[in-house]
Amino acid sequence: MKTLVIGASKGLGKALIEGLGEAGDTLLGVSRSRPENLMARAGVDLRWIEANLGEPAMAAQIIEQAVIEDGHPGHEVLHPGAPS
Repeated sequence: MKTLVIGASKGLGKALIEGLGEAGDTLLGVSRSRPENLMARAGVDLRWIEANLGEPAMAAQIIEQAVIEDGHPGHEVLHPGAPS
């Protein structure tokens, strides 16, 4: 299964990246930057898109990029970050 996690660098989003998936699954993490200490479960293909989703046009572009590059995720996890 492919899962898209938005706001994946900390908090609940990071916990989802670290806890979701089984061997053979793909996780697509989206955040402003990828944390150095982030690890997915063994056998999970973790891919990253660095982006600031504060603008709706950027959010649409990221979703489109994920769909074009990886096919439609089997399950989407949308975790909006708190405004800064």
